[in-house]
Order: sequence, then structure tokens, then C-alpha cells
Amino acid sequence: MRNALYGLKQALRAWYSRIGSYLVQLVFEKSEAYLNLYYICVGDDTLSLVLYVDDLFIIGGGGLIARCKEYLASGFEMK
Repeated sequence: MRNALYGLKQALRAWYSRIGSYLVQLVFEKSEAYLNLYYICVGDDTLSLVLYVDDLFIIGGGGLIARCKEYLASGFEMK
């Protein structure tokens, strides 16, 4: 799907919509203050995910990051 989005007039909007829907299905919450920030709290740990164009920045505990990457890889092509 990633390659299909490049070059389209609304590519960025389509990407944000698709990844945002996927993250919400994974029980992430979307920040009201920062539209590209998603977060999830698991026990005492917090995982934050920031979208920047077609990149993701993941901040959190090592175990949470590894699980998040597995979930993302199951839904998207990743490098």
C-alpha cells in the first residue's frame, strides 16, 4: 500500500488516516494537543508514537517497543 500512496494528491492524508485507524485499533490514544502523537499506557509504562510524514518515532520501554514493532510489522511493510 505504501508505494500506491506516493504521487497521489492526497497521499499524506490517506497515510495518516490509515495508520491512525490502525493505531486506534491497537488501543492507542490520540493526543488532542498534538495530532501526530499517539500513546498507550501499560501498567506503569508508557509508549509514545509520533508520526512524521511516512516515518514513525517510538519512545518507551524496550519490551513495549518490541511488541509495538511486531504489531506494526503485521499490518505494514517496514524497514
